[in-house]
Amino acid sequence: MHLHLNCTLQHCHAHIQIACIYYLQQLNKFSFECVTERQTWRQQWDIFSNLTDLAPYRLNYSSVYSDMASNTPFPEFKTTGDDKHDLETYIVDLTDYCVMQNWFDPSKETDALKWTKPDKAMACLRASLSPAARTVYKYSLGLDEADQKKPHCVVAALREYYGASVGVSGERQKFLRLLQNENESIASWETRVRNQAAQCEYEDFADELMRDQFIAGLTSDTL
Repeated sequence: MHLHLNCTLQHCHAHIQIACIYYLQQLNKFSFECVTERQTWRQQWDIFSNLTDLAPYRLNYSSVYSDMASNTPFPEFKTTGDDKHDLETYIVDLTDYCVMQNWFDPSKETDALKWTKPDKAMACLRASLSPAARTVYKYSLGLDEADQKKPHCVVAALREYYGASVGVSGERQKFLRLLQNENESIASWETRVRNQAAQCEYEDFADELMRDQFIAGLTSDTL
């Protein structure tokens, strides 16, 4: 890839040229040439390299990254009645947040190593759980005190707890707790009610119960 800097010393501010050449040289990701009227890129670089203080022109990447991290929404375990789906959505949000905070590195080999700042990640996880999920975390996951401080153990235990087969009775409880999500369309809400009802074996009563739950779980004012 060639990046052409079509500029001359006469027509381009020296500071801009210094910054451009400095970053291209430092990144070492491009092969490039500078087309000028009288000087090659190497001749220009020889001139600029005599300037000792290039620090003012360095981009503060850590500051930019910090701004991005601060604007990443804090994760929240929202419950809609579909526990497994709710948990998976929450884990994605939690992981994204921890990546932006430099607490999670997906390039690491094992789940344990990926959580590079487990104490901070666990503090975030506990703070973002709903009250019901926090009770599950404390008393129902079967983890000892040490494992409760390890994000990979807690996430795995939550997945097992919320993803375990609950049978027809459990599916019916989930059906009766269904609520329309914020900004969820009527069509999407109807589909979700029908899909959950299909797990409940209501048989002859299915249509009536789906209608009732569709109406009871509506949170939108638009019909």
